[in-house]
Amino acid sequence: MTWLLAAGALIAVAGIASVAVQVEDWGRDLSTNVARTSPEASDSLLRPLQSRAGIEQVAAAVRDAVSGLPRWRLAEEQRADSSLVLRCERRTRLFRFIDDVEVLIEQQGAVTIVSAVSRSRVGRGDLGQNPRNIRQLFSALRGNAVFEVE
Repeated sequence: MTWLLAAGALIAVAGIASVAVQVEDWGRDLSTNVARTSPEASDSLLRPLQSRAGIEQVAAAVRDAVSGLPRWRLAEEQRADSSLVLRCERRTRLFRFIDDVEVLIEQQGAVTIVSAVSRSRVGRGDLGQNPRNIRQLFSALRGNAVFEVE
């Protein structure tokens, strides 16, 4: 029985340590449960993407990326005149929480801009998961030929 308690404690400590290692900014990650792209972001993976391809080609690239990422799924699409919003869900590995990721694709002249917002459904802090969601998606998108190299 003692070895079961010791094994359980060891697993709990390992789980907490694996989460703690991923936290980049303790001030932000314990108090914020939303992340968004911004042209001024210091992290280049959190800046909007640009493409010379049209909205439909870019949307196809986003759909492909989402379908290829583990624990991601496309939940909904909403169209407007010169934009498209793809609502995605990403389930966290450890606690199975669902984060909502909205990808906005909008035409601005000859350029299509892709930006994103990731929100946790529960909790006051996300332990850095929402920025990681955007980085994961945008890293997958950068591998697609429709996006220009920045």
